[in-house]
Amino acid sequence: MSDRGIIRTLAEQLPHEDWEGFRFYDLIFPLFVFIVGVSLVFSLSKSIETAGKAAALGRIFRRSTLLFALAIIYSGGFSHDWPDIRLLGVLNRIALCYLFAGLIFCFFGSKACSQFAPHC
Repeated sequence: MSDRGIIRTLAEQLPHEDWEGFRFYDLIFPLFVFIVGVSLVFSLSKSIETAGKAAALGRIFRRSTLLFALAIIYSGGFSHDWPDIRLLGVLNRIALCYLFAGLIFCFFGSKACSQFAPHC
């Protein structure tokens, strides 16, 4: 695009660094996991209130399975041999975070929250 000013500064922030420093790029995955955690509380609270815990658990398993499958398809699917299939890319990890955080929220609810943050 351009090699001047802010464009160059932004371009320097986006490539992943090999442990030579901290860049904006390194915040993307934690930001997505944070967004999943925040939205999970609102969506699952409403789902548990309206449809019950069993429906919420079904929703958690369905969404995490779908996201995990989409991540495998996105990274080449099963077109590679078994050792070369990418099972733990970013989307796969977000699916696993959603699965475990959703299960913890469904089974422990605000009890788990109040132990870590007393104002919950």
